[in-house]
Formats: sequence, structure tokens, C-alpha cells
Amino acid sequence: MRHKVLFLLVALLLTSTAFGSDKRDEEAAALIARAKQLSDIRAEGAPAFRLKIGLKTIKDDGSASEGEYTEVWVSRTKWRREAVVGDLRRIQIASEGRHWVLGAVTPRHVGDVYRLSDIRNLRPDDWKPRKLENREVNGIGARCLETASSPNPSAACFDKTTGVLISETTLSHVARAQMVCSYADYEKFGDRVFARSYACYTDGHKKIEARVLELTVDPTPDPALFVPPDGAEESESCLAPKEVPIPLRWESPSRLPRGAKHGGTVVMSVVVGIDGKSYNLRIVSSTDAALDQAAMDSVKNWRFNPAMCDGEPTEIAMQVEVGFRSF
Repeated sequence: MRHKVLFLLVALLLTSTAFGSDKRDEEAAALIARAKQLSDIRAEGAPAFRLKIGLKTIKDDGSASEGEYTEVWVSRTKWRREAVVGDLRRIQIASEGRHWVLGAVTPRHVGDVYRLSDIRNLRPDDWKPRKLENREVNGIGARCLETASSPNPSAACFDKTTGVLISETTLSHVARAQMVCSYADYEKFGDRVFARSYACYTDGHKKIEARVLELTVDPTPDPALFVPPDGAEESESCLAPKEVPIPLRWESPSRLPRGAKHGGTVVMSVVVGIDGKSYNLRIVSSTDAALDQAAMDSVKNWRFNPAMCDGEPTEIAMQVEVGFRSF
């Protein structure tokens, strides 16, 4: 009888935990869906627009570069993006199923500025919450979902009153440090509201400062805008900045596997799918063959923020490193 009671208690505990997890997933999905409904100016059927953002990027030494990001958007398959920061200029055009690009180098953090202005990048599958709680963010009551445990949690916070996104914490693709970005100064744009200012910090130091200078409906943009300029190259691949996927959840082995003589690093080739999971794992280099299987087993469980193409997740091959320490 005692064993039966214990079994029932365990079963009830597991059922309660699963139910709680489902409720968190449902609330997280609802928060994201509401924020998109409010602020997604690039949704299917949304009116064409012209967007101009003034931006400043700050380097580690405190020096800053200023520039502008301009976008003329008609649909997911017809748009023009131009970024000018310092001496760097990059133009991207999509029209009639073809893509062109002018400028080999993307100015620093321009991809982040585009991501901040494109709330479609918030996808429920990327934000499976471990924790949902009420917080105060910049003096605003917020509902926040957190996806990973310390010391590197990813989090998104939404204004409890309006439902708009007000803060996002992710891993920076530059140094794998946390980047905390805030969204502010929401204003009406048609039947949506849109953040007019953004600021991003890493380790307490401001890295990006951006503000919307213009956001206007543009139903009949100049056709010349979608004619590739002299020197532009046609590309069959995605023209949006294709950033290396960011690990959202990962664990490196805490101890050396049996048979390993010393610590070291295993470099692996992986394909990160649109679901953020890793496939086609292959060892590129290793300091000790005894480490290889442990590295493979570890990376199989990693979860990434997938690479993006025109606001949609896309598959990409990349390399990752797994380090082992000798204690």
C-alpha cells in the first residue's frame, strides 16, 4: 500500500509539472502573438512603407560611428534596404523573385538594428520558457518570460498594460556576451504601434543607439528604387544579414570522459536547422580522440536561435567548439 501511495504521489507531481509547463508555453505564445499583432508592420497585407532609422554604434574603446538605415518595403518579396555607417555603404534589393547586393561588408550592428525593427523575429518555438514572472522594467510593470538558467538567461518582457515588447535579452553574436535591448517611445502607425527608439547594452556598456527618423505609408514607391545600381551583384542566397546562429541553450561537459588524458578543444561542423537543432555533426579537429563522442553528445542537445533570411528561419552550416578542462 505504501508503494502504491508513493507511486500516486509521484504520478500526481509529474502530471502537475507537465501541466504547469504547458500553461507557461501557452502564456508565452500568447504574449508573443499579441506583441506581433500590435507591432508587426511587415505582416502579410500590411501597407507599403518607408522607414528611416538613425543609428550609432559604440566600440569597446568608446569610439562611435553614426549612420542611417533606410528601408522601402512593399511585400516580403519586394523591398530595398540601404545602410550607410561611416565609409561603409550596403544596398540590398529584392524584386520579382531576384536579389541584388551592392557592398561586400555589412556595417557593424546594422543586422541588429534591422532585427530590432522586425518583430517577426520573435517566434514561440525560440522562447520556450523556464520561468514566467512579473518584473519592473525601466519603471514599467512587465510580464517576462525567461528561457535559460543562469548565468546566461534569454528573456523577453512585455508591457503588462499594452502588451508591447519593451525589453529583450539575448546572447550577442559578436562575443557571446549578453546583449540587453530596450524598446521605447511607441507611436501609432495605421492600426499598429511601433517602437521609435532602441538601445542595446553588453556588460552595462551601450553598444547600439537607434531612433526612427521617418516611418510613413508609401503605397507607390518610385520604381527606380528597385532597379539594381551599377556594380550590384545578383545573388541566389539570402540578402538579409545572415548572422551566425546564437546558442540559446548549451552545456559543455563538466568533466573529462573516461580514457581522456588531458583537456582540450573539439571543433565540430554542424548544420543548424530552422528548428534551432543541430544536425549532420562532424568532427573537424580534436586534441584527443577520447573527447570526440562526449563533444558530439553535448552538441546534439544544444539549441540555437536559427539564422534568418528575409525574416524567416533558414538552415545554415557552421562550426562550434566544445572545450574540456582538466581539474
